[in-house]
Amino acid sequence: PWQIGLVEYDQERLREAYVGEKYDKFAEHFDSFEDYVGFRFSFIWPPLVFGWLWFLYRRMSREAILFFILSYLIRKAFSFLPLSDLLMWLLVNFALSLSGAWLYYKKTEQQIEKALYMFGDDQPQVIGWLTWNGGVSNWVIFLGIAVILLKLYFTFLTVLGSAIGMGLRMR
Repeated sequence: PWQIGLVEYDQERLREAYVGEKYDKFAEHFDSFEDYVGFRFSFIWPPLVFGWLWFLYRRMSREAILFFILSYLIRKAFSFLPLSDLLMWLLVNFALSLSGAWLYYKKTEQQIEKALYMFGDDQPQVIGWLTWNGGVSNWVIFLGIAVILLKLYFTFLTVLGSAIGMGLRMR
């Protein structure tokens, strides 16, 4: 527990305030990172499926932007390989799923430190600030749906364009 002045803070309560109602899904990961110095791999499935969008959903915008750019650059660097787009997407998202819990733990700890620095021994303010600034960004769900629909649209246009091109060549 953290102690500021005469107020002792329960670490679990502060983390739960920041993470939100799904804290129980992260508690075991966070506990395993607590006594470990440095980076530690720990698999979670959402970044494997959603990639950088999961980081945006969990209010980790810097990490999301970094992984979006990194993912794009890696896919372009290996574009000469057959099925490179799918393979690189899987590789990058697998790396994100191995590092996501640890990065979220670090972000949570940073935000708790920030709240304690700003509000000190005013426990309701600390909990309120963590609750307000933590949790998830529901608008990312709509962004994810839009990204999927755009991807399907452009895939359809590519297939249609190829079909039309092949049809013209056959005449």
